Amino acid sequence: MKAWLRTRGLSALSVVALLGLWEGVCRAGWISPVLLGAPSDIWTNGTRALAEGRWTEDLVTTFKGFGMGFAIATLVGTGTGIAMGASRAVFHLINPYIVALNALPKIVLCPLVMIWFGTGMSARVFLGAMMATFPIMASTITGVQSIDRDFIMLAQAYRAGRWRVFKDVLVPSIAPFVLSGMRVGVNYA
Repeated sequence: MKAWLRTRGLSALSVVALLGLWEGVCRAGWISPVLLGAPSDIWTNGTRALAEGRWTEDLVTTFKGFGMGFAIATLVGTGTGIAMGASRAVFHLINPYIVALNALPKIVLCPLVMIWFGTGMSARVFLGAMMATFPIMASTITGVQSIDRDFIMLAQAYRAGRWRVFKDVLVPSIAPFVLSGMRVGVNYA
């Protein structure tokens, strides 16, 4: 308990020290308020804007875009990951495109996305889905490839069909991997 308290205390102390330094630098006039506002001013203006309801529409729009993009990323990433993990032919067919898209800096795509989708909700959903799909897909592929084949053979020995093997063996086996990919994908979405 003491070690936990000590590490959390040090973390909290470092945050307080950083905020104090930031506030002092801003109040001393070393940095223009146009470039960087003081934490106290940010807090005051932020709470006022929240109380007046000026953020409500922006927050709803942001969460709607995030939710739709993340849902699409989860479906596409999981489905593609299962297909790529289960079939070497599908893996070798799709993998070069996945690697090329993932290696491409996403900021490069912004002008293209604006041309294709404009600046509305569809562009936000597309970018969020594209960013979050890769970690979900990679984790799902790893999960499918790490399934113990003895479980599949045992299920088939008991005459389980493909759907039953999928539902009772594959899905429970890859669930931790998919959830791990989703946890990383949330940050990207």
